Order: sequence, then structure tokens, then C-alpha cells
Amino acid sequence: MASISDLKVQPDFSLKDALNFEHAKLDARCVEIWPKMWHTLLNDPSAAATEVHDPSAAATEIHEVIRKIVRNFTHVHQLHRLVNKFLDALRLADSANWPVGVLFPAVLRSELGRCFLDTSEQQMSLILGILVKELGDHLKSTEPVVTNSRIKAISQLLWILLKHLRVKTTTRQEVLQALCKQYLDMKDSIILPFLSLTQDLESRYCLAVLVHAWASFPLVFRDKFAVSMEEPLAVIDNTLAALASPSEEQSDLAYWKHRLVLLRFNLSGELTDAESFFNWTALHSLPGTAAWAHSPFEITPETLPIALWDSICSNYTVLPGAVTAGHHADFARFLVRTLVASLRKQSALLDDTVALTLKGVSETFLDTVTVSGAPDLHAALVQTLELSLKDCLEKTKSVVMKPNKKRSKQPKLSAEKCTELLSVLRILAKIGFYVDAVGVAKFSLSLVWKSFDYLLEHHTAWSSAGEQSLMSAESNFADLILSVPSKDHGYWTNVLWDFCAVRERMIKMDSTDEMLRLLNQQCFRIILHVAESGVVDSLTQLWTKSKETAPFLTPVLLDVLLGRLHQPGVVKLVHAVIAHLCEGYIVLLAATEKDQAALFHCAAVSRCIQAASRTLKKIGSKTFAAAIASLKKLLTWESVYALLDEAIQSQEPMRLDMALSNLALFVEVRSACKVKVVRRVLSLFCPSPVMEDELAQAKESSVVPDLDGLDDVGLLRVLVSLSEKSPRAVPTVQVTNRPSPKFITSSLVTLFSQFAKYCKPADLTNAVEITLKTVTADTVAGASPIEWTLLLCKLVVSLKEVPAMAKAMIPVDDLILHCLGTMLSTKDVNVLCDVMTLLQILLRGQRPLEVCRIALSRPLYDHLTRADLSDSDFTSLFEKSSVLLNDIMMQPHLVTPQTSPVIINATSIWLISILQRSRQQGSADETESPTARKALMIRNSSFVERFLGSFAKHQREFSKLVIHLIAVYCHGLQNGALYPEAKEHIVAGLYRLLDGIDPHSRSMGSVTMGVESREIYKALVEDHLRFHKYRGLV
Repeated sequence: MASISDLKVQPDFSLKDALNFEHAKLDARCVEIWPKMWHTLLNDPSAAATEVHDPSAAATEIHEVIRKIVRNFTHVHQLHRLVNKFLDALRLADSANWPVGVLFPAVLRSELGRCFLDTSEQQMSLILGILVKELGDHLKSTEPVVTNSRIKAISQLLWILLKHLRVKTTTRQEVLQALCKQYLDMKDSIILPFLSLTQDLESRYCLAVLVHAWASFPLVFRDKFAVSMEEPLAVIDNTLAALASPSEEQSDLAYWKHRLVLLRFNLSGELTDAESFFNWTALHSLPGTAAWAHSPFEITPETLPIALWDSICSNYTVLPGAVTAGHHADFARFLVRTLVASLRKQSALLDDTVALTLKGVSETFLDTVTVSGAPDLHAALVQTLELSLKDCLEKTKSVVMKPNKKRSKQPKLSAEKCTELLSVLRILAKIGFYVDAVGVAKFSLSLVWKSFDYLLEHHTAWSSAGEQSLMSAESNFADLILSVPSKDHGYWTNVLWDFCAVRERMIKMDSTDEMLRLLNQQCFRIILHVAESGVVDSLTQLWTKSKETAPFLTPVLLDVLLGRLHQPGVVKLVHAVIAHLCEGYIVLLAATEKDQAALFHCAAVSRCIQAASRTLKKIGSKTFAAAIASLKKLLTWESVYALLDEAIQSQEPMRLDMALSNLALFVEVRSACKVKVVRRVLSLFCPSPVMEDELAQAKESSVVPDLDGLDDVGLLRVLVSLSEKSPRAVPTVQVTNRPSPKFITSSLVTLFSQFAKYCKPADLTNAVEITLKTVTADTVAGASPIEWTLLLCKLVVSLKEVPAMAKAMIPVDDLILHCLGTMLSTKDVNVLCDVMTLLQILLRGQRPLEVCRIALSRPLYDHLTRADLSDSDFTSLFEKSSVLLNDIMMQPHLVTPQTSPVIINATSIWLISILQRSRQQGSADETESPTARKALMIRNSSFVERFLGSFAKHQREFSKLVIHLIAVYCHGLQNGALYPEAKEHIVAGLYRLLDGIDPHSRSMGSVTMGVESREIYKALVEDHLRFHKYRGLV
């Protein structure tokens, strides 16, 4: 590592050398270092390519140096010294070598914004005083060229500081008074002198930035300290007047004028210049591929429409109705234009997760705003969408195809029209129809049906282009039709028959099981609308008509009836429907060999009859046996077993699902079961020859012969028979073409719950034990998927919950724990979540200590620190692990001196993971509304506060150990600032830990910490003792 003296004599400053020095070495004594470093860091990345030939590598190195320098000064609460060094570099710079992009790099703004959020009010007050004094001195300077660049840099820095200033409820009054005094002094020292310097564009820009930052100051102190609103409003009015006087217009200046108008409304509640806020002329020209990084300092003529549109969408619903009354039509027209009419021209638009484009801003508005809550806006949007839909359909009719000409353009034209129709249907489904006071939907529903007919006719044109799946299109269409606010029985009956016709056409194009499930679900929702007008009469009429025209509606109709058995006449109708279903089920079974759709319908009908059987048995119905008499004659053990065996051999998911449903129906109807069938079902998990041999010999091998009572001949026979049996070997059969367990999970759960009722516990336990051993060995050898092993563990745990099987399943506990232990190394998040759920259930069983050992093992919690986890996957794992740890702490017999260190170790990894994830990401210039990541991390941090509070119930076991958790927090805080809301939850949990630590352990806690961690720990303890420690006083 180079020394300070070596660094001084170097003619060219090296960025790599800056990474080798701590903040204390790069201090004020190295006067010649800082100007060179700031010049390199703040300049364009291509200028630094002399040292690193790759410009991208140079930019990465510059960003790394910026982050390190800002964080080093922040961690020791010396951020004001860093600001002073930046100002010193500004004073020493001249117009020749001053970089063009002063304070423009996004990484510097991002780091400063994150650090300002985590800085105390006292230090923010100190930095604010430094910047105000420096800016006031520059305003008196006589060097116009250099001064303008310096003023612009300081203005941006001052805006970032005031934007990220936060006042807590625990802030002392003297600190609030000092900040308010600085706020009042800023008007005389900065704002008023700036109002006289509005001749050039740079001064006008700085004036707009500073006035916005200064006038936002009262919003920070709202409800905490009395600050007058009259002076900020007067300054804003004077600034708007000064900015409007020149005829020349600048893009970034127009954006800041827009922000000032909005700020004035937030302060006073009045929007006097509505036409300036709704500047529709600036939004007239849509950029084709423009993208905006959502930074107020990166506004260009190309990105200005996006920035203005984002500001309008973010604040449109908060503005008073008198202001927006004349702009609903323009707003709706522009919104629909960005989403529908210009999609062909904006094919290169970026996604809103990467850069907020016009399309992304509009979609965000529809996702976050309840349009139905604003009737005028809702009516304008629906009317605009109706006109767009009508124009699109008329254009499709007006296309005249000439022979041998333009025939190749027809598929492209159809795809474009289908895309626009799908966009309109999606928006309509999202906002719903507008209904007037009488209850009439103000929309031509025939346009919706015509649009969907066109989509079905040109299905190949748009589905091949990858625009959208048919299932998504049908979902949007059905949701839209079902949102019509009508309770007329005749209307919904006609809708049902029309939908059935559409269903038949869709099945010819897409007959997958997922599509069939979705179609039946939509039919179920429509039948519910039919049932609202009269249960027995309307549904009887519907059933009579559907028996011949639409038989697939019968099981859907039965589901609706089972929920209304308390109404008169429904039970009799249910019996008639079940008898008809049994007849249809017999026909479907015969057609399953040739018709693929019959497999799905057969499984659906089987589940409906099972649900009806369980429901009618509860109410004591005596006529159910007569309704299923024909089905009892058909279902025999031979037919059921043959169908199951055929499905297992074929390995087709739908056929296997149908066979399992048929078996469950047989067990439900006959109230009987054979162990032979149970073993055959268990062979699904491991189709190995060894598995079948052991299951076949299970009953014989369970009996151990008494060798002492045998003679020599008998003993020889036994030994010969044992030697002939091949020893158990690890299966080498590689499973191929096995169906996903997702297809049969529900069927297997139903079967196992029935097996527990009708099988002997010993027989079922023996079969399960052998299967569990075989599947575990196959999983370790890679011959069986881990999902199947997990599914088997779920089924075994569900059997343990059955009272009749609780004692019989105790010998299987060791096998279950061994299986779950082998799954901890997987990277599948869903499997890990299911494993933790099973461990949580087993903690309440017979062997909680062995379960606790696996639940606290390190490999389980190391997954939380994986960098490849998405935020949603991390949230799922973190929530499951939090619940598991909390369950362990809630059982006193599991918290012992032997398990306490293991609990602390697991909690440390758990806490490290949330500290890593809760660090602020992205640009500091983002909107005030929380992002999805921030919202998830705040939610996860609430688990920290809740769980760490549980340590208070075990002070004797953890009083000397929880200090390690606080050390983890202090060390983790050095790597970056946390989200303020997330930090509040985490610190609140740490205060609960500090409540249970004795003074000696508290004083000795900082001995094992580093210097920087010790400072953070000292501030944490002082804050706890001063504000949060309970002293027994009311």
C-alpha cells in the first residue's frame, strides 16, 4: 500500500490509491490530493480512461471510489468534513480545468442521498450552515464563469440535503429551533440575492432549484414545529413570475416550474395556475425510444414529456376536482394514446422497471390508482376506450385486399390490430365499466364480443408473434364481461350460452388442462350470477337446458348447489344432478382412452361427486345411495386397480390425475380400501424394482423367526432362504418422463386422508416406512426428484395429524427428519419454504429436540445470504424462517443452556441477511412513494422487531449472549445505509435486547468490536439509555 508521501509526489492521481486509504489519512493536510481527486471523480468517465483503457472499467472504478469515500466519512459521523473538502476543491478550481459534469454523476447523488437519510439532525444542521455560507459567498463573487458552475454545484447539493432531511419525534426542541433559524436566514442570504440574478439561464435554473428546496422546508416540520407558510408562498409566486418573463424556454427549467406549481399546491391547497401545471402542448410530441432515469437533474428536451407526464400522473388524483374538471378528457386521451394508439411506433419502449417511459408511467398510474373512485375521470377513460375500440374495429372492416397485392401485409396488420384490441380489453378489465346513477353500464357491450370474435378468428396472427397467450386474453375478456353490474337472470343466462359457444371455439385452438380449468372457473362465476335471481327455479331451468347442450356445466352447477343446501328444494335438485353426473361419469370413463379432454372432465366430475358425498353425509341425507347406485355397480376393485396401473405405466399427468381421482371416488363411495392399492400408489414416488420387492415382502419380512426353537434342518432352510435374497443396494434406476407432483398433490392428499380411515394403522405405517427409506436413498443418489420426496414427507406428516394414526406413525419420525435434513442443501426456494413449514408442524410432535436441531442448523439459514435470491424469494424464506425461530422461542423446554448458543448463531445469520437486503438501492432521486423492494424490506424488518422481543422472556439464558447480535448489527451498518423505516424496526428490536443486558455485559460489549463498530455501538447504547430505557416511572 502506498504511503501519503508517495501519493503527494505523484504527478497523476491514481484512483486505485484512493481505495487504499481510510478517511483519516485523506484529511485536510493532503491539500494537493483533494482537488485532483474531485476533478477525476466528477469528470466524465471517458476522461479517466488514460489510467484504465476501458472506459466502462474506468467508470466502475470511479463509482467504487465515490462509494468508499462517502461511506467512510458517514460511518464516523464526519460527513461535514467531506462536504468541506468538496467546497475546498470548488474554490481551488479555475474555469480551464473545471469538469463539465459537476455533481452530475448519479452514483454520487445516490450515495449522498442515502447517507443524508441516515445522518442525525445535528450533523445535517451543521452541513446546511456550511453550504448556506459558501453559497452566499459565491453570490458576491465577481468571476461569472467559474461562479456559475460553483453555484450550480452547491445548489444541487443543497437540494439533495433538504430533500433528504428527516425530523424524528425524538428530536430535541433546540435542534428544531436551530434548523428553523437557518431556514429563515436562507431567505436573506440566498433567495433574495438570487431573485436579482435571473438574466441568464444558469441563474434561473439555480433559482428554481433553491426555491423548491427552501420552500419545501415547512413540509418537513409539519406537525412537529410551527413554521409560517406565508413567506414560502410569496417567494414561490415571485420566482414563477421571474422565470416566466424571458421568452426563451429551457427543458429542465420548465420541469422545475412545474415542480414549483405543485409545491405551492401542497403548501396552500390551491392551484392558481392550472394551465401551467397541465401543459398539454409539451406532451404533444411523443418520443419514440426516450428513457428517463427519474432524476430531476437529467431533464433533456427528449425526456421532458416523460418527466411532466410522471408528475401529472403522480398527483392527478390528489388535486381538487375544480382544478381537474376541464382536463379529464385530455388526460384520458393522452393516457390511452400512450397505451394503445402508439404501441406500433413505440415497439422499442423500455420496461418501467428499467426506465420509466411514457407507457410505463401510464401503467403505473393504472396499477396504483383506483379509477372507479373518481367518477368523472372514470367516465372519461371509458368513453375514450370505447372510441378507440370502435375505431380499431372499423379499420379492420375498411381494409380491402386487392388480388395479388399487399397480401403479405395482412398477417402483420392483423397482429397489430389484435395487440390494440388486447390492450383496450386489458385496460377495461382493470378499471371496470362506468355505471351511472341508474345502474346502467355506459359502454357498448357488443363491441367487446365483436373484439373477442376478431381475436379468435386471427388467433394465429398474434399468438405466433408472442404478444400474449390465449389464456391471458380469455381471462381479461371474462373479467370484463363479469364486471357488468347486472342482476337480470335472463341477461346472465344469455351471457352463459354465448360464453359456452366461445369456449368450444377456444378448446379447438388450445385444449390444455390449464385452459380447461380456467374456462370452467369462468363458467362457475357466471352461474353464480344466474343463481342470484332465484336458486331453485333458475338453476333447475339452467340444468334442464345444459344436460343436452352443455354437459360440462353440470359439475360446475353442482358446486354452486352444494353451497346453497340450506335453501328449500336444493337437496332434491342436488340428488337429481348427482344421478345425472354418475351416468355421465360412466360414459366419460369409456371415452378416456381416445379423448384427451375426457380425462380432465372425468377427474372434475369425480371430485364433484366426492365433495357432494362428504357434504351430504354431514347433513345425513338418506337418498344419496340411490343416486349413486349405478356408479357402485361400475366401480370394482379390479377396474379401479387396472385403471391406476395403466396410468402409472403411461406416466401422463392428466391420466394419472384422473386415475387417482377415480380411486378416491371409489374409496369414498365404498368406504373401503386395500393395502395393495396403497402400496401401488406409494410406488409412484420410487418406481424401482427394489421398492416393489420390498413392498411385496413387507408382511413376510416383518415377522422375525424364532431361531432358538428350530432344529438343524429348519435353521438351514432359514439361512438358505435368507442368502437367496439379494442384499439391499442403492437404486440406480434413473427416472425419466415423470409427471410433476403439482398435478397430483391434491389427489394424493385426499387419498391418504381416506386411507387413514379404512386401512389398519400397522399396515399403512409399514408401507409408508419402506417407501420413505427407498425414496430417501433414491434422492441422495439422484434417481428421484427432491419434489417427490418432499411430497411424500407432506403426506406422512398429514397422516400423523390423524388421531388414529398418531401412535402408529411414531417409528417413522427418524426417517422424516433424515429426509428433511437431506433437503437443506437444495437451492429451490419453494422446497426450502415447505421444509420449514413441516419443521414447524413437527415441533409440536413427540420429538421436538431432534426437530429443533435440524431447524437451527446452519445450512438452512445460509440460504438467506445467497446473492442470487430475488427480493420476493428472500421475503418468502425470511418470513418462514422468522416464524420457525419464533415458534422455537415460544416453547420454553426448547430454550436451554445447550441450545442457546445455537439459537444465537442461527439468529446472527438471519439478522445479517436482513441487514444486507435492507440497504438502500437505486438512485436517491426516486419518487417519494416506496418502491416494491423498499416495501418488502420494511415488512421483513417488522419481523426483526417482533422476534428480538421474544428474547426478553429468556433473560437468564441469553443475557450474556445477545450482545453478539448487537455486534452483528454494528458491523453490518458499516457496509451501507439502511432504509430509514426498516432501520427503525431493527433498532426497536435491538432496544428490546439492550433492556435485558446487565451493565457489565453492556460495557464489555464493545471490547470485541472494531473502532468504527464501537462508535456505532456507543451511539446505540446512549440513545437507548436516554430515550428508550424503561425506568419504572409513569
